[in-house]
Amino acid sequence: MFSSDVIVIGGGLVGTAVAYGLGQLGKNITVLDEGDDVQARQNGAFNLCFSEAELEARRERLAAVRDEVGGEYPYEIP
Repeated sequence: MFSSDVIVIGGGLVGTAVAYGLGQLGKNITVLDEGDDVQARQNGAFNLCFSEAELEARRERLAAVRDEVGGEYPYEIP
């Protein structure tokens, strides 16, 4: 039987980067993607372009969630 530590949904730019990073941490990764059209997957990455104000708001929300759940993230919030 095949098993994975993590299943990444989407094999575009972000999904591949996440899978790679988790693989570097020793995780067994499965990437699920609906097709093989690289350009279509790349187009989805444009949703990740944020202004400094948007990034700061996201940092604040992540910090609030961290404080609410009472733990540290296993990574730094830049």
